[in-house]
Amino acid sequence: MHGILDPAFLALFTAIGTTIWFAATRERGAVALAVGAVTFFCGALIASLGSAHTIAVIARALRGPSFVYNFRLYSLVLLGACQMAGGLRCLSTSWRVARGDARAWKSALAATMLLLIVNVPLMPIQGFAGATSMIAVVTLITLIATGRRFVLQVDDEPVTLPEIRSERAPSAT
Repeated sequence: MHGILDPAFLALFTAIGTTIWFAATRERGAVALAVGAVTFFCGALIASLGSAHTIAVIARALRGPSFVYNFRLYSLVLLGACQMAGGLRCLSTSWRVARGDARAWKSALAATMLLLIVNVPLMPIQGFAGATSMIAVVTLITLIATGRRFVLQVDDEPVTLPEIRSERAPSAT
C-alpha cells in the first residue's frame, strides 16, 4: 500500500502528533523529558544508520580487486560522517535536554538542522534519505514546539528578558 494510507506513514504521523500534544500539555519537567527522549531516539537512530552506511561503503571499496579512491568514495564516506556527527550531537545533548538545559536545547536544534541540511537534498536521489529526514523533522517540530519551556539558568536562577513596552513617540509639530 502506498501513499497516505501506508501504515508506516500513519504511524509516523501519529507519533509526531502524540509527541507534540504531550510536550505542549505537560508540565515543564515532563516536557523536557519527552523532548530529551525524542532527541535521543533521533540521534541514536541516525548515528547508527550513518555508521552502518560508512562501514558498508568502506567494506565494499576494500572488497574490490583494487582499492580506488575517488570522489564517489570520498563523498559517500563524508555523507556517513555527517550523519554520524549530527546523530552523535543529538545523542550527546539529549541527556541535558531531558533536564531542561536551554543551551543543550539550542545545540540539539542546531544538530537537527544539520541533519536536515544533509538529508533533504538527498531525497530525490536516495529514497531512504526521506526516512532520516522524517525522523529529523519530528525532532525539529518537537524542539520548536517546546522551545519556550527551556529557560537559561545562571547560578540556579532563571534568566528572563525584560518586557519591551511600546510607547507612542511624541509628535513633532
